[in-house]
Amino acid sequence: MSTPSSPETLEAIGLSVAFDALRDLVNRLLMEFLPLASYPGEMQVRFKSTPHRDLFYIRLLDFVHEGGSKELLGEKMSCLEVLEKAGAHPQLSDPGSALELASAAADLRSWLHEVIHPKFWLGSINVHARLSVTRLQLLKIAGNQAKHNLARLTGVSQQVQTLLAVHGHHVPLAQIPFALDDFREHLGENVFIYYGSWLAELINNVTWALYRYIEPVYNRHVVYEDGALPGMYQFIPLPGVDANSPDHWWFHRLLNEARRQPYIPRFKTSRFLRAQSSLEWEDEDPRGHDRLTP
Repeated sequence: MSTPSSPETLEAIGLSVAFDALRDLVNRLLMEFLPLASYPGEMQVRFKSTPHRDLFYIRLLDFVHEGGSKELLGEKMSCLEVLEKAGAHPQLSDPGSALELASAAADLRSWLHEVIHPKFWLGSINVHARLSVTRLQLLKIAGNQAKHNLARLTGVSQQVQTLLAVHGHHVPLAQIPFALDDFREHLGENVFIYYGSWLAELINNVTWALYRYIEPVYNRHVVYEDGALPGMYQFIPLPGVDANSPDHWWFHRLLNEARRQPYIPRFKTSRFLRAQSSLEWEDEDPRGHDRLTP
């Protein structure tokens, strides 16, 4: 496929791909959304099963980190980078809608890059470590473990070895695969279970911001046709784009997303799930003072 020359078309393609990815991330097939009766307006989100949780890891890592096709998008970008670019330099929508999109994408980006300090007991290699690590680093470990078997986790093993070494734990690379099972348990049964609700809220906010970004574009380009069938419509192509070309098909696909609101209403995560996982708690010494585990 030749790269489209129009910046508007490139943005339409990228946003259409991002819409698909967002819809696959936060939905009622993967998650249960449980309102908290004691705190009206707040929500807890639970994965329906371990395979659903693992699929979420894989899709989220792909969304925020993996670069898409340069031939399709014009440059190699993740879906999150596509949204950030549209928010900073909008080609299709208005500045107000772009500002909301940029803000929602920035909130997710900031959350992922925030440094946290979890402690991990890696019994397989007899290491008890308190790490300073971004949530994105942990997501890379969890997402790749969910996607691959041990034979394809050499890169993850090297990352874990480097991470441990930075914190004073020098472990031979040959031993690291045994520690990955410990990481899987800590991340899968603690860190990302705790943070799942907050992540779902941030991603849902991005979905709504993207919908708001596309809504005025839809209103400018939709034309309802007179005829025997009520509700028939078409979209006016972008300037210089043939209505029968793949470039317009992508634009048509994108605008169809604005014909319905996102399926998951906006929600606020429970205040008890917006602090830190239990692996980040400080240990208490015998004198009653908090201390960090070395």
